[in-house]
Amino acid sequence: MSSEYPPPPGYGQQDQYGQYGQSKPRNGLAVVALVLGIVALLLSWIFVGVVLSIVGLILGFSARKRVKRGQATNGGTATAAIVVNVVALVASIALSILWIVAGNWLIENGAGDYAQCLSQANGNEAAISQCEQQFRQDVGSAN
Repeated sequence: MSSEYPPPPGYGQQDQYGQYGQSKPRNGLAVVALVLGIVALLLSWIFVGVVLSIVGLILGFSARKRVKRGQATNGGTATAAIVVNVVALVASIALSILWIVAGNWLIENGAGDYAQCLSQANGNEAAISQCEQQFRQDVGSAN
C-alpha cells in the first residue's frame, strides 16, 4: 500500500511545517474572514457592510491560497467565508441603493418641508397635526 503523503512525524520529530508531533497547520485567516462575513451580513443594511465584506473577501481569498499551497487545512471554512462575504456584499450594495432611492424619493416629496414644519411647530399639537396632513397630501399627490 503506497501513499503519496509522508507518514506523520513521530515523537520529537518535526513535520514539514516545523511543528512537532501530529499537529496540523491552521488557517486563522479563514476564521477571521468568516466572522467578518457574518458581521457584514448582519450590518448589510448600513454602508459598513460593504467595507467589511470587501475586507472579508480579501482575507477569504488569501486563506484559500494558503490552503492550495498546503500551508493550511481548513479549505471548507475559507470557501464558506468567501460565499458569505459575497452574499453580504450583494446585500449591502442592494440595500445601499435602496436607501439612496428612498432618500431621494423622500426629498422630492416634501420630507424637508415636513421637517422644517415640525421644527417651527415647537411642540404645538395642532401645528404638528397640520404638518402631518400637509405631508400626507404632498406624498399622495406624488403618486
